[in-house]
Amino acid sequence: MLGILLGVLSIGLGLKAFTPGGLPLTSSKRLHGGGAKATGVLCMLVGLVFIADGAFSAWRLWARARPPVAGAPAIPVAAATPGASAPLAASGANWTRHDCLQGGYSVLMPGAPDEEDTPANPAIALLGGHMSIIERPDGSAYMAKRSRFSAEHADVKQELDSARDNVVALLGGKLQSQQDVQLGEHPGREIVVALPDNSVMRTRYFLADKSLFQVSASVPRGQESSSETNAFFQSFRLLPTAPQQLDEATNPFEAASSIEATNPFETAMPAETANPFETANPTETSKPVEITNPIEITKPVQITKSVVPEAPAVTWAWHESREGGFSVQMPGAPQEERTPPNPALGQVGGVTVRAIVDGRTYSAERRVYVREPSDVESVIDLMRDKLVELLRGELERQQDLQLAGRPGRELVLSLPDGRMLRTRYCLVGKNVFQILAFVPRGQESSPETNKFFNSFHLLPTQSKAPVAAAWTRRLSTTGGFSVRMPGAPREQRLPPHAPTRRVSGQKLEAKWGPATYSVTAIKYSVTRRDIRGELDAFRDATVVAAKGKLERVEDLTLDGSPGRELVLMLRDGRTMRVRAFFAGRKHYQLLAVVPRGQESSAETNGFFDSFRLLSRP
Repeated sequence: MLGILLGVLSIGLGLKAFTPGGLPLTSSKRLHGGGAKATGVLCMLVGLVFIADGAFSAWRLWARARPPVAGAPAIPVAAATPGASAPLAASGANWTRHDCLQGGYSVLMPGAPDEEDTPANPAIALLGGHMSIIERPDGSAYMAKRSRFSAEHADVKQELDSARDNVVALLGGKLQSQQDVQLGEHPGREIVVALPDNSVMRTRYFLADKSLFQVSASVPRGQESSSETNAFFQSFRLLPTAPQQLDEATNPFEAASSIEATNPFETAMPAETANPFETANPTETSKPVEITNPIEITKPVQITKSVVPEAPAVTWAWHESREGGFSVQMPGAPQEERTPPNPALGQVGGVTVRAIVDGRTYSAERRVYVREPSDVESVIDLMRDKLVELLRGELERQQDLQLAGRPGRELVLSLPDGRMLRTRYCLVGKNVFQILAFVPRGQESSPETNKFFNSFHLLPTQSKAPVAAAWTRRLSTTGGFSVRMPGAPREQRLPPHAPTRRVSGQKLEAKWGPATYSVTAIKYSVTRRDIRGELDAFRDATVVAAKGKLERVEDLTLDGSPGRELVLMLRDGRTMRVRAFFAGRKHYQLLAVVPRGQESSAETNGFFDSFRLLSRP
């Protein structure tokens, strides 16, 4: 409404330029003629912008406050009653209904959640999914998630029991209570798990339409049944039509667990650098067989005196994953992707490297957890049972083995589609390393498959792999902003500086592997008038200070505040990407110094795009 009012006043002021009295500049001075009319037109255009912005804001508030989608299934144990939102309003947090079309669910959240697509994983017939999660400054977290599978759940009770056991085992917690719940016609279970850090994880999960829907709240002990937490769970419902965005034809996959934790940690990793998987009986382990031509190639064909060149054979090469902390030989062009965290299962992050060649799928993975399991043997057995259950395969062979002296297991399963799955997995501290091969029957011990498995090694510096640092949203009430940063950023206060008229300042800086991310907020005693001149001066000063080569300059805005983005190539081979904004008396600067080629990576883009002002200065 304020925007609409300002717009009306601006238009009224602009119209006065076309009257005999002219455009008032001060109480005693008025502007006449062409200059007055040009200024009047500008005022009216600004007024129209204010009105459009105010109307859009009013529509957005109406949309957030609209009633839930009609026709959503009722939830007997988590019924969305008319008074359910009352405790949320009383809590003081900005609780609003979040309709997630990608996940096909709707739930009340204390703010705008982060949205993440969860990757597919063939090992448990997981086609992928979507997750909405938000973390609050007090350490509590709220999450809603949908995971889609390629087949219906045969035994509902067994699936619910298995999900319960997985959560308790992976979180390293103690099951306090459990009860069966119902979401419309869909069966489910609610569990409450006490965690060693004095927090409590309350989770509800439901089976519906080849999917597992999960709602979780991680709160301080004693708050798991508060009116606020109860209202959060009671608000969850399925949307009438959930879009089918995932490809049913793909057979992606994950093993026995998924992965955002609110607290980062240092992973404890062994110092060995070149130890591939070693079986418990070393005499039975065959060395990798070098192949020069794994695929049969047809002979060249003569066509009009031109020779068709021989089709290239699929080449095998070493793929080194710094984030995953491992190296392995794989065919073709492997794709590496990061696995998003999942606090409900205690998973902090992960990395998957996958190659698909001629119908064969080769995958190497690392998953990082909040804590090291106390009973390693039970977790190894649980992973085996979960694989067999979800893939509906028949276990043909299993063998205990070791990776760098740590316990693991190899399994060979025959699958219903006629293929074979051979997999090795090993627990190393808070990490699970797993390699998998989906191949035609009879190829599970071929030279190519043996080459893949026997080449797997851990890297020497994996204990410092960036994946161990969880990305979380940092809230700075002093600086007046929030942003997602990795690990535990270091905070620095900037003292007043009279020559530059700096009143105060704050800087947050986080190192993540070879990359450095920082946010600086400075408050001045005066409002900068010549913003463009300030941005030009900032550009020149940055180039001189960094001693770099300016590669890109782009003007931009943040909530209407003017700014500029620079990309510089530094002498040490790294790239600096920086954004600066002027908002009233405040100046904000976001900076990322990353390896060359990473200036537009998903992590770097996520850092810059997550920056928000808490309020207009």
